[in-house]
Formats: sequence, structure tokens, C-alpha cells
Amino acid sequence: MPMDDLARFESAKLRWMSGGDVPTAPDLSGPAAQLRELALAGQFRQTCLRPTLPETARPVPNYPRLALPLLPENLRPIFRRLLCPAQSRDYMQALIGFMASRGVMAHPFDWLPPRDTDGYPDIYIPLAKWHASEDAETITPDLTEDNWSDLFPAERRLAFEILRQVDAAAARDLMVAKAGTVPAEERMRLVGLFAVNLGHDDQGYLEGLVASDRSGKVKTAARQLLARLGVDGEDDGAHELADFLEVSSKGLLRRNSVITFRKKLNDVQRRRAFALLDTVSLLQLANALDHSPAQVIAAWTVDEHPLIGPFIGCLARTATKDQILAYWERLSAAKTAGFLYLGQIAPRLNRAHILDLSAGLLKQGRLIDLNALLMVTGPDLDPRICDLLLATDEVRDILGGATVASGTDMPGDTKDHQALTVLEPALRALGLLLSSTHAIRVLETLKGAGFHSAHPILYSLTFNIGLKGPPS
Repeated sequence: MPMDDLARFESAKLRWMSGGDVPTAPDLSGPAAQLRELALAGQFRQTCLRPTLPETARPVPNYPRLALPLLPENLRPIFRRLLCPAQSRDYMQALIGFMASRGVMAHPFDWLPPRDTDGYPDIYIPLAKWHASEDAETITPDLTEDNWSDLFPAERRLAFEILRQVDAAAARDLMVAKAGTVPAEERMRLVGLFAVNLGHDDQGYLEGLVASDRSGKVKTAARQLLARLGVDGEDDGAHELADFLEVSSKGLLRRNSVITFRKKLNDVQRRRAFALLDTVSLLQLANALDHSPAQVIAAWTVDEHPLIGPFIGCLARTATKDQILAYWERLSAAKTAGFLYLGQIAPRLNRAHILDLSAGLLKQGRLIDLNALLMVTGPDLDPRICDLLLATDEVRDILGGATVASGTDMPGDTKDHQALTVLEPALRALGLLLSSTHAIRVLETLKGAGFHSAHPILYSLTFNIGLKGPPS
């Protein structure tokens, strides 16, 4: 049929389909004419009226091969309910980490990782690359000058950390050659990875960053690493800080030095001292006080709480691991250590050491906030820690108050909304902390207290129990 007739059919199609006059062609007649003309018009639309591909269009990258199976279908609705928009990034990292520890990944229709995957399991890097419309077939662990620019930022940091573990000198040479090609924020994180196998061979490069890097954050990261090497940099206010402090002696039989604030400091001076503690290194402070670092650690107050947190932050940034643990032992002996303080030094410790210190705090009854515990230890604790956790007064009080907060039958029907509001975030954290066996115990306790099995407050525990993990 001529193209003009087909175009005429297309233009008259709407009128035709709504009961108007039927356009006919001279060579079509009989009862099947309308059906044949309709078919020809449809074919014309499909073959001749296709939209052209925009110049900006690009092929969708191949979906990556995932390291773990996807979350089972029956648990996806609960997972979506746990993805409350108001939840913090820390909570999201704990939830996604919990799933990874149980051997599953989030379904991409439910959740996709952000471009910056720091804090999330490394298995999500290919999915983050795919989400950013980049090819993500595999993670390339061998970082070289040739593929440096081809790698996703999170992938590059992971590969750089691996390289620091196996060949610190090669990683340093690679940073010399390529660091200028990445933004300051990523450069700061890469410099922070020099903490892996940090040695005096890195001193020259780090001193060069302090002297010439354009970013103040990068310079600060380099100074902190130099302080761990025992290199005393410029005085960043250590002598000014020393003027706010005093060294006194306490004890009758055994006189011990104690470093505290000077008496009669006003609020402005105290705030200035706290700000200086965020910038000086342990070695700078020790020199300003005419002490050794070990003497400062042995004398710094463990009783004056406003001074403990900033000092632990100073140690976490600039002290050696042994120096950090020496002060922690003093805090533990004085029973002033806590999970907020442990969270400050956790990046310097491995998970096994963090769990050991956490167990000590639980035995001392130092648990105050379950979310603080979750941020320090991570999710899915081993049974030994779970037993200690359920035996704490904090958890006993939570479960003991469940009767007050429990509804009569269904979600939303509560006797005490205020008690429920307090209970919900605690149970959400508890559901990510416990093993499946311990989660069952808590769930049965709550159901016995009057909570319906479908109550939203139990979602985290139900999710935990549903994910029992791969068979051992």
C-alpha cells in the first residue's frame, strides 16, 4: 500500500476507533476491509513512527554478579519497613552489615548503595558502580597507574588499602604519582590509609603533604600520622593548652600526678581548651607540659568527665595503640570507661579487641545506650556477648517496661504511647545486635508481655529470626 494511504490511516485512526467514518483505499473492499486497514495502520505506527534515540542515550551497564544471594522474598516487606527515611546513615550501615553477616544482600528494587560506600560492606561496591551507570563486572584488587582513573572511588580506596597491606612502598609511590588527580576529600581518605603498615619510610612523604598540599584536611591527616610516628610537628597550640592545665599530686601513701583544668577557668577558656585538644598531638602536649607521653597518659584525669572525651580523641588521632590502651586501662580501673569513649578508639582496634573491651564494659554495667553499643561493636554479636548483653540492667529494664508499652492486640493500639516511643529504638538496635537464638528469647518475652506478633515494634527482632544465616 502506498505510504500516503498509510499516513492517512494513521491520521484518521483516532476518529476511526471512536466510531467515525472509516477511511478506505480503492484496493480494499469486503467485510474484512476495516480489520485489514487497522492492521496496516498499526504496522505503520510500529515501523515508521519509532522515536529516534537521543544523542545522550548510553547503553545500560551489565548488572554485576553479586557476592551473596539476595534477601529472601518473604523478608523484603519487613526490610522495607525498617528502611525508615528518618534513620541515620549509621543505622543503615548497621542494618546492611547485619544482612551481610547473615549471608544476604539487599534487593536492588528495595535499596541501592550510595556512591560513597564508606561504612557499608565492600561487597556493595559493584552495585554502587552499576547504580552510577558504570561497568561493574568485577572489583579490581590490583591498583596500578594505568587503572587508577578507571576505578570507582570506593573501589580505588579498597584496592589501595590492599596494596598498603602487601607493599606499603609501592602504595606510597603510587600516591606520589596519582594523588593530584583525585579531589581533596578522597585524597584525605587515601592518606588516612597510610595508617596500614605505617612506618618511618612514610615520614618524608607525609612531611611533604604537611608542607605543600592544598587541602587543610589532608595536612591534618598527615600531621596525625606523623604524630603516631613520634615526629613532633609545629606547635599547634600545645603551649596555649598547657596554660589552661595544672599538674597536681593526689594520694596519701602514694603520691600520683594528676593533670586537670586550672581552677577558676571561665567558660570561654574551657571551650578554647577543648578546641585545642582537637588539634594538638600527644607528643606536642607532652613537650609543652615538660613530660613524656607516658607520663601524660599516666597523669591525665580519669574523673573529670569533660576532659576525658577530648583527650581520648587526641589519643585516637595521634597516639600509638599501646598508649591508647594504657589510658583505657586506667579508665576501666576507675570505672569511668564507656561505649561512647570506646567508639572514639574503635577505628584503631580490630573487631576481636573491640568485642573484648565491650565485654568488660558490659560486665561493669557501663551500658547506657544500645545504639551506642551497636555503633561500636557492629551487628550480629557472638553468643558470649549476647549473654552479657541480656544480663545487663539496661536490657532488663527495657524488657521489664514492655508490659507498660504493650498494646492490647494490634499495632497502634497502645496503653502508653510515651513508653512505646522509648522502647522502639532500643528494640530496633537490639534486633541487630543479637544472635537469632537470643532474638527468639527476647521476642517470646515481648509477646508474653502483651505485644501482638505483627506489632511494628517487633519488626527488627522478626527480621533477625528470619535471617538465621547460611548453614554451618
